Amino acid sequence: IIGSDLSTIQNLIIKSVEENEVLEIANDNAPGQIVISGHRKAIERAIENSKEMGIKRTLRLNVSAPFHCSLMQSALEDMIDPIKNLDILTPELVLCNNVDALFITDPEKIKDSLINQITSRVKWRESIEKIKNQGKVNQFIELGSGSVLSGLIKRIDKNLDSVALESIGDIEKFAKLVSRKYAVSVSSGTAALDIAIKSINIKKDDEVIVPAFTIISCLHQIVRQ
Repeated sequence: IIGSDLSTIQNLIIKSVEENEVLEIANDNAPGQIVISGHRKAIERAIENSKEMGIKRTLRLNVSAPFHCSLMQSALEDMIDPIKNLDILTPELVLCNNVDALFITDPEKIKDSLINQITSRVKWRESIEKIKNQGKVNQFIELGSGSVLSGLIKRIDKNLDSVALESIGDIEKFAKLVSRKYAVSVSSGTAALDIAIKSINIKKDDEVIVPAFTIISCLHQIVRQ
C-alpha cells in the first residue's frame, strides 16, 4: 500500500475484514509504504476499499504465503524446535530485532525473535529509526542482490546516506572511499558481511551498524569491534 499511514490502514483493515478472516499489517517498510497480509478475499476487499479512502496506490504482491501474520501460526509451531535447538552463542553484535525494534544480546531472546517474526509485523521503519536515533550513524551500506533496502532507508530519512553493493568488486572499490564509520544492510547472508568487514579493514574503535535480513527474520545488528 503506497501513500498512506498506519492509522488509515488500520481503519482500512477494520472496514475490509469479515468474521473469521485475518487481515493484518505485515511490514512497516517506510513512511507511505506498508504491506498487509491475510486471507485472499479480505485483501481483495481492502484493495477495493482503498480507493474510497483516498489511498494513493495498492498492488498485490506475488508471494507464496501470507507472511508475517497469524495465518503463519502453523509454520511458527513447526519452527519452534528447530530454532530452539540451534546453538547460538552470546553474540559480539548487539541485535535490534524487527519484532519490536529493541536491542537484544541474549541467545534465548534471539531465538524467540526469530520464531515470533514468522507471525509478527516486520518493523523495518522503526528499526532503522532506532539505529538512527543512536546518533552515531549516517551512512548505510546494503550488501546483497538489489537495492530495495537502500531505497527504503532513503524514504525513512532522506538525510541518511545509503549505497547498495552487489559484488566483491563493488565492496573493494567502496572500501577505498569510505571513512571509519559505517552502517551496513545485509540481505544475503553473513558471508557477505564477513567479506565486507575484512575488506573495509575495521579497526578496534570503529562502529558499524548492520540491519540484516535472514530467511525467517529481519534483524538489525550493531557491530562493535
